[in-house]
Amino acid sequence: MLYEGQVIHEGLEAHVVEEYLFYGGNIPDKNTRVNITDYADQRVEAGMKYVSQFSSGWKDYLGPDLSKYPDGEEQKLMDQISSRILVEDGKSYERFRYYKGAPDGLGHSKRD
Repeated sequence: MLYEGQVIHEGLEAHVVEEYLFYGGNIPDKNTRVNITDYADQRVEAGMKYVSQFSSGWKDYLGPDLSKYPDGEEQKLMDQISSRILVEDGKSYERFRYYKGAPDGLGHSKRD
């Protein structure tokens, strides 16, 4: 994170990001896979921490403890997070949309 004037005071050079990996978006747009086989369980556990993003906590946040949510909410969240992982030939993959160039026009199509 930069503070006002940091670029000048520290003699930093401007930098343009030319390549991006986007996590969200439409499944058909995801054109890059990363093998997460060794970390798939950790990936699901980490995703389960985002109660306010991927569960009924979006509308009615009751805190990070899933036991405070309606019955079945924890399993529903686990299923949702797990479904985002592609399993193929016994290997687990996280999918991203790789994009090169200026990110103009992003976010204009309806998401899955």
